[in-house]
Amino acid sequence: MDIILEEHELASADLRGALELWVTGPGGPQAPLSEAGQFCLWRGRPVVSHDMLSEGTHEQNVRRLWVRLAQPADLEAVRLAEHHVRERIAAQGLEGEFYPTEGH
Repeated sequence: MDIILEEHELASADLRGALELWVTGPGGPQAPLSEAGQFCLWRGRPVVSHDMLSEGTHEQNVRRLWVRLAQPADLEAVRLAEHHVRERIAAQGLEGEFYPTEGH
């Protein structure tokens, strides 16, 4: 299930349960890739239970969050979004990897 967050919602967003956080432009994730400027900002480490593995359901219902930026090509806007995401991840005790925003 995909959820779209606006820039102003990032500072208070609940990111728990998200496995990926993507940046997109004003058109959102449905916009053609050539227009959207989409890229993965953060990928979390999923918590997988034994039951999920035995049932083969560990890859179902991946929660992907989209951060809609007015200017996804603006490096300062991306850095500010990343700053907010880093704060939320630390506050919520999440683990994962950030992808470089330089030259996204």
